Amino acid sequence: MPKQIYKLNDFSGGLNWNKDPRDIADNELVQADFCYLDRVGGIRGSGVFNPGGQSVPPEGTHTVGGGYYSFESDHVDGSSAVQIGAQWLCTVDGLDGTFEATAIVGSEYTAATTGVDLGAVDAPSWTANQLAFGSGGTTISRNSGAYFDASNIESGDFIQISGCTTDVDRNCYAFVGAAGSTRLQLDGVGISAVTSNEAGAPVIKRLIRPVFFDNNDDVRIADASFSAGTRRKKYSYVKRTHFDGAAGAEDSYDNWFANNCDLTPPTELAITADYPAAGVGFRLTAATPAGGSFLAKTWQIAGSLIYEDDQESLLYIPAANHEITTAADDSIDLDIRATPPFDERVTGARIYIRESGSRDAWSMLVDISLREGVRAKFDSEYTAWTRGGSDTEVYVNTTLILAENFETYSIINGFAPDEFKNTLSATGETYVDAIVANRRCFVANISMLDPEGNGTSDLMRMRDRIMYTPPGKFDTFPRSFFIDVIRGDADEYTALAYYADRLLAFKKQTLYIVNVASPSPSNWFLESTEVSKGVNYPGAVWTDTKGIFWANSIGIFYYDGSQIVDLTEGKLAKGSDLAGPSAGGNPLSWGGRYLPMVYFLPAANMLFVKSSAYSRDDKEDTVTLDNGGTWVYSFYTHAWTRLRYDDWGDEANYWYGNVVKRRNNNLYCGGFSQNLQNGNVDTSPDQGRIDDDLIASASHATNTQIVLTKDIDFGNPARIKKVYSVILTYRSRDAMTTPVSYAINGADKDDDYTNFTGDFADTGHGDNLDNWATVKVTPASPISCQSIKIRIKNTAGSSSRFELNDISIEYRMINKRVS
Repeated sequence: MPKQIYKLNDFSGGLNWNKDPRDIADNELVQADFCYLDRVGGIRGSGVFNPGGQSVPPEGTHTVGGGYYSFESDHVDGSSAVQIGAQWLCTVDGLDGTFEATAIVGSEYTAATTGVDLGAVDAPSWTANQLAFGSGGTTISRNSGAYFDASNIESGDFIQISGCTTDVDRNCYAFVGAAGSTRLQLDGVGISAVTSNEAGAPVIKRLIRPVFFDNNDDVRIADASFSAGTRRKKYSYVKRTHFDGAAGAEDSYDNWFANNCDLTPPTELAITADYPAAGVGFRLTAATPAGGSFLAKTWQIAGSLIYEDDQESLLYIPAANHEITTAADDSIDLDIRATPPFDERVTGARIYIRESGSRDAWSMLVDISLREGVRAKFDSEYTAWTRGGSDTEVYVNTTLILAENFETYSIINGFAPDEFKNTLSATGETYVDAIVANRRCFVANISMLDPEGNGTSDLMRMRDRIMYTPPGKFDTFPRSFFIDVIRGDADEYTALAYYADRLLAFKKQTLYIVNVASPSPSNWFLESTEVSKGVNYPGAVWTDTKGIFWANSIGIFYYDGSQIVDLTEGKLAKGSDLAGPSAGGNPLSWGGRYLPMVYFLPAANMLFVKSSAYSRDDKEDTVTLDNGGTWVYSFYTHAWTRLRYDDWGDEANYWYGNVVKRRNNNLYCGGFSQNLQNGNVDTSPDQGRIDDDLIASASHATNTQIVLTKDIDFGNPARIKKVYSVILTYRSRDAMTTPVSYAINGADKDDDYTNFTGDFADTGHGDNLDNWATVKVTPASPISCQSIKIRIKNTAGSSSRFELNDISIEYRMINKRVS
């Protein structure tokens, strides 16, 4: 038969590891390392995951897969803040709980002095010989002393071990893959392989896992590691005036402030003719002239404070003798006194009444604005504040209330004043993740004060619970505002996401999709339950304009608001090839340790899934360090490729933080800690913008950019073929010697490949590599085979890369059957 040309000019099918290399389609590939297939009809070299360069402070010690957050505000940092807009990068140091933030305005970076400190990190300790290290350095067993569960150590914690003297390598960072009361199973590189008791005084510090959300000019921070001594905090811009026009008694605020997330009620409300202590509440005098429509009753009083965004505290109810008595058809003439200053978050207060001794609803008596004054109804005019005898005394006289108001505390707020708590603000109260959706904040897997406890420090963990706020009130978490989709399933919530009026609530095993489109929670409903679509932690989930993306050890998924698509289905095998082994083994057997980093780059329309946030990457020849690299999915071609390792082949022991999105969709790797295997952390971790490196980088180590075609049988596996040459249309950044090789008849080991004769020329150095060229590569003699695979490698130096447009194989079908 005459010679024929077998042409491959469409590679848009990308990787297919789900089928035998001979059975995949012509447009699919067996290997596509450091390649992008985002342009139909060609293959181009990729960038790399490199969080270096363009670094923005702050830097610190971060938990695996987390630690950083980005948000925007109308105001820059500092007092009398200019309203020109700022972007912020912020973090919480995982070892000491301090919140640090940098405001970015243009190209200027200003580190904020926030004063935000979440509190003490859990750091249980043991004495000599109470702990034993074993199983090749992957376990810690308790001989005596504190139990691990009693010390709050649990699966998923990232820990720092210090104080060990038996072997200094035990002083390191590690990930707790599994935790029991007397045994910890660790993933970590550098832990001592010596099996023995520890003679030192070891301390296990559980690094804080910060959870952020923002609204307007503030950011709120919680600790998902559930340290007993941490507390939710906020950093917010406040511009407010109290007691406006009170002739010297005014208080003005124009700055960024650190605060707790509490809504503390007043601590004083009394009917007496003097002034209270500063900022604690109000003192009243009341007359009851005729001319109203009150009933003949004795009225008990109560009061609340109003915080920003009209968030109202629960009620302070003073002693029973603080009462007002009316006869039939009386009115109430109320005089109110206060003592500045009040907390800058407080905007006002309300005083309520109900018949003494009854359980009636509390109806509003007066509404107080710390700026404007006092009014009897919401549609009334305020009576302004007047300065008293000094700058620390203000009062409003003669607020006349003619009748009991219709508005009650419950009508105003949407929940009753007898809620056990309406915040998550006590020490130890926190959650695993938070998301703002439809002007509400949703939080999941919650630690909160136990209503059966002492009310101040006894905590309970609600792993199956989702709580939410009223609209626009992001510090208000009434205990009755919750969703329990299912309870008692031995699973727990790990992450939340929101898109197209759907709340995606992830547990480790299961995903629940809740429709929250209605303004009324009573109309919310469970739309779908998705088994085996859970995640291990929030870093495995990314929300962008296209939808929600997430990864677990059996798939990489995409939700577009109407359906879930498994992007790996039929392409990437459901096994360790997808997830890559963790530092301690296969994540399919230790699924709780699989911590992928998921992020989407809109400028390239590509999804990236880095297979591990806490282990080394592979340089192709060290399987024990292989974490699967970073998978890349192009939404242009719907094709997968892979970035084999990070940072140009550097195998340093990195513990990555998380990826955040800055303005203009720039991606920033939120810093990472480098494990020095001695209990310390690199003081200058590489961090910075990564999208430049992902897209524009032109550097790859020798023999790392690899394209491997299917095992081509030319449509007739039963016949022998002779292959004479291969013609490639290419562009190359550098000259490459013998970049093309082949293997025949299904061989797949590296030693099975033989080089063709023929080189790539240097065709240019621009982003587009300037010029297309053609090369014809030939074997030493015609190749007789049943099937053949063609492999192309970048054989030049560390700055090399190439592009391919097409591959043509010159062959002849031989009149001979395969024996």
